[in-house]
Amino acid sequence: MKKNIARKCLCIALASAMVFGEAGTVLAAQGENVPAGQDTAVSVQAEDSSAELAAAPNMWYSNAYQSGGNIHISGNGTAKRVCVWVNGVLVKEINNNSDTDSWSLDMDVTKRLSSKYTVKIVAYSSDGTSVSSNINPINVGSTAVNDAFCADSQVETGSTGYGKSTGIHLSAGFTDWFDGLCLYQVYRSTKVNGTYSLLTTQSTSYYSGISYDDKTAKPGVTYYYKIKLATGKDKYVTTNKVYSVSGIVSAKRGYPTMRSVSVNSFADSKGRTGVNIYMSSDLANQYDIYRSVNKTSGYKKIKTVYSNSYDDMNLKRGTVYYYKVLPKYYDAATKKTYAGEMSEPKAVKYIMNNYLSVNLTQVGDRALKVDWEKEEGTAADISYEIWYSRADISGTGYRKAATTKTNSCILRNLAANGKYSVRVRKVKKAGSVVKYEYSTITQRAMGYTDTVSDVNVETLASALNSAKNAVTVSYRVTWYRDWGATGYIIKAYNNYTGKTEKIAVIKSGKTTSYVFRNVSTKSSGLKYTDVSVSPYKGSVVGDESSLWGTNNFVTAKKTRSVRLSETSAKVVWAAVPGAKKYIVYRTTELGVSQKIGETTHTYFIDKNLTNNYEYTYSVNVVSAYDGFNSVTADCFAYYTHKIATPRITGMANTAAGVVTIRCAKVANAKYYVVYRSTSKNGTYKKVGTLASNLTFVDKKLTKGKAYYYKVIAFSVNDGGKAVRSASSAVKGIVIKK
Repeated sequence: MKKNIARKCLCIALASAMVFGEAGTVLAAQGENVPAGQDTAVSVQAEDSSAELAAAPNMWYSNAYQSGGNIHISGNGTAKRVCVWVNGVLVKEINNNSDTDSWSLDMDVTKRLSSKYTVKIVAYSSDGTSVSSNINPINVGSTAVNDAFCADSQVETGSTGYGKSTGIHLSAGFTDWFDGLCLYQVYRSTKVNGTYSLLTTQSTSYYSGISYDDKTAKPGVTYYYKIKLATGKDKYVTTNKVYSVSGIVSAKRGYPTMRSVSVNSFADSKGRTGVNIYMSSDLANQYDIYRSVNKTSGYKKIKTVYSNSYDDMNLKRGTVYYYKVLPKYYDAATKKTYAGEMSEPKAVKYIMNNYLSVNLTQVGDRALKVDWEKEEGTAADISYEIWYSRADISGTGYRKAATTKTNSCILRNLAANGKYSVRVRKVKKAGSVVKYEYSTITQRAMGYTDTVSDVNVETLASALNSAKNAVTVSYRVTWYRDWGATGYIIKAYNNYTGKTEKIAVIKSGKTTSYVFRNVSTKSSGLKYTDVSVSPYKGSVVGDESSLWGTNNFVTAKKTRSVRLSETSAKVVWAAVPGAKKYIVYRTTELGVSQKIGETTHTYFIDKNLTNNYEYTYSVNVVSAYDGFNSVTADCFAYYTHKIATPRITGMANTAAGVVTIRCAKVANAKYYVVYRSTSKNGTYKKVGTLASNLTFVDKKLTKGKAYYYKVIAFSVNDGGKAVRSASSAVKGIVIKK
């Protein structure tokens, strides 16, 4: 009887296999392909007529692809259990209650560049029957470091305003686009073909590129760098593979590079010819300036300067001068100076002042006044030619209207509605030959125009109304007179009412200014925006010209700076009604700008100073009321911190022919020099320096004779600039021993 039942069960199983496929077979072990190290599940069905058959697993969808910085894996179906393998590593397992329960897969695995990923999804039934995905291997592309790979001396602004060398900065991009993160390794050597040591391993994106600061680099040493791109390792990628190596770049820490050098000729108020050399560098705090009249040879150093600008004076007109600049960096920490590379030569030929600002003003229905700034100094051999042309009619050439030695001229009999271009040419003649000239062009339309021009807004003052919790700022608005206009209309959008309204109607076309007031309250904010001025003629109103700056807040005025102590200075300014706070900025003579503090007071104490370095202070004001913009200050305080004057605190004839001098300490002084004379107002000569205990012993003096002493303190500031104090008060002594 049992044998008959078993045969019936076997027949049923075979029939199921014919209907449902391989998944219907439950008595035999399944031989599907399972990743190495994984056991194949085998389910044995007991010979019982009441046993239920296992349902076959299903995989309706399966896929894996690159998505951003990941390998995205997805799939769904029905099964008792689902396993996901990546490169032979089980990364996820789903367990259901029964064979017919649904499963869904949506997951990411972080990818590595230049790596291969094999993804397999296997769904199992309760008896071990399985179905596997058929996903092609995924090969993640690679990239390389591009030719923009560079190394530069890294610079930070120090507390006293000088640049500081803090290391070597590396930067680079990539040749090929990629998603996700890229692993890079930085290697360094002191020889181009030497042994390279690994400094760091980091990851980055395509957008960020490669950026690394080598702060262990020592000043004065040439370092060579290269970048390796590698896969790195994780549980999916078990071998670190370098797939790209960059070229080699080199840099020295503390060696400045020159950004730019410009040279421009000028003449001062006394007629002396000069050339201004303006220099810009990433690190330099000193510049050696060389000059020659030959581009390729004959350069001689004319000056070492400690600012970014220098005027070379008393040059010959008409001579071509060539300039080169050597940037240098004094390292305050090592007390050493490092020179960069000499700049390329820059040439300049002084002819006349190469700047000529021309103004055009209509002074009659058909007349236009032309005025300009004259050549400075006593340039009696310079004259000015005035040329003009119709700018609104093509094909008209320039005609000469006048030649004069003054700085103004009136053009008459012009078209009442014409537009004119005016050229003023500066001429220096030798006989009938024009040797030198310079010209500029300015345009002006005559008569009535639909739009005012040359609009300017100047912030005047603020007024605080504490009762209404409001501040009002006044502005002076100016514009060029629109000739023939009846008057002007000032409009603004009222944020309180939501409407544009007329602020003022000016009934004279000759009026070219108006004082506009804007207000802001704590409760409602700024009242007016979109302020404009329009000309009108009779009943016809012209176009609006926007007034930019009618929501700027007041800048601090009466800014000044005073010495507070041997190591500090105090910056003070006038209070601004309605101010919330003040932001203090400082610019050095090398052009370095710094925000040095914020305060609610009308003063700020700067303790981060170095001696003999010019600082320019300015103060921006932040309004306590919404809507007003803080703008760049236009009032400056110039200050150079001087080393304190030494003071002789004691002097005694301590032994036969011996004088001992004692002095008080001076902050930041490196050494003190003692000078001596045999008369109070005589010639003083150096006799020695103070010892570390601030004393000096002068010997071999003559009994009965008087001697006079003074002391000067010396130092070097953070930029290598020499510092010398004023001399101390003179003290005398008569030798009695």
